Amino acid sequence: MANSAQAKKRIRQAVTATLANQSCLSRVRTHRKNAEIAISKADHKKAMEQLKLVVIYASRAAKKNLLTKNKVARIVSRLNSKIKNSKK
Repeated sequence: MANSAQAKKRIRQAVTATLANQSCLSRVRTHRKNAEIAISKADHKKAMEQLKLVVIYASRAAKKNLLTKNKVARIVSRLNSKIKNSKK
């Protein structure tokens, strides 16, 4: 248990940061899943909308060091290729 005021404050800050980070990553997963669902339903327009959102939120996560730049690039590239292949 934290005894000093500084340690107590750091615990509060850590909890706040953890919640924000979880929310950010959850948003990426949600839009990625929605894009996959749209691809499976052959809804090209919705898949492209979701891809744009994935790019936005994944880039934000990379900026906050929650995901690496390479992982974001992989996610976007794979989704993009799935959308292209589903269009055929």
